[in-house]
Amino acid sequence: GSWGPVFPAEQPLITESVTPETRTKAFGRISFIGVLAGAAGSLVAAVPDWLHRAGWGWLPAYRVLFGIAAGLSIVMALVILPIQETPHNPEDTAQFPPSTAGASVKNADNPISTRQLLSRLGLTNALNGLGFGFLGPLLTYWFYRRYGVGPAALGVMYTVVNLATALPYLWSSKLTSRLGAVRTVTVTRAISVLALFLTAFMPNFIWAGAMFTLRMMFNSLGMPARQSFVMGVSDSRYRSRMAAFSSLPSQLTAMVSPVIGGALMSVVLDIPIFGASFFMATNLVAYYFAFRHTHPPEEREAVLQ
Repeated sequence: GSWGPVFPAEQPLITESVTPETRTKAFGRISFIGVLAGAAGSLVAAVPDWLHRAGWGWLPAYRVLFGIAAGLSIVMALVILPIQETPHNPEDTAQFPPSTAGASVKNADNPISTRQLLSRLGLTNALNGLGFGFLGPLLTYWFYRRYGVGPAALGVMYTVVNLATALPYLWSSKLTSRLGAVRTVTVTRAISVLALFLTAFMPNFIWAGAMFTLRMMFNSLGMPARQSFVMGVSDSRYRSRMAAFSSLPSQLTAMVSPVIGGALMSVVLDIPIFGASFFMATNLVAYYFAFRHTHPPEEREAVLQ
């Protein structure tokens, strides 16, 4: 639920289906279910290796893997079809000109204007996208080059990672109720970035996998808080637009850093880890200073008291 064309529709739909007090919990539960399914899906990465040992060629074995993924995508689309929702009343937004509605208006329900929120999220997400670009496409290759592990071992590692990161999604709402959304995101990301940085210094694959798992656990601990925060402070009329356009900078910058990281790996093998750590650390600093004084509805009353 974090990327792709489903993202701008899924998040507002969840937000409008729950109360502000249970919004973070809802995002956590959705992620919890998804990550357990992801753990099962990670085992599919071992299919080509199993088929190759049974006498298949590598190309046909990988085609089976892609076929399984395509089939699961079709099933996912069929599951989504029965979901129903109540459309917004056009009269609710007719009085606001499309070019200016929500662009610069702040009120009791929206502590930050749509324009300010979009620009700040655009900056922080662009930095995060640069970090993700260093890490995401190159990480499995980095594990292979650094520790000599193949797809079967990596599939097992990602299964363990997904299982280990499942429970933190459920803990996010409790931590958020104590620290607040912005502090929760900042603290969990800081620990996550530190664990990622230390991964490059681990002596073997087991230790590196354990440190990377720790990184993913703290990353997942803050994810529902971050998603809930954005929806909570967004104008309800523009949540889909916010979800779509705020993630666009990260997707654009994520296309740039793999080229840089891949080219530099021949010089510094650990550049995916170092590059991702640097930009993700910059992201969390920017995020904190951008939103430290912005509070969603469920936190505003406590702040005033």
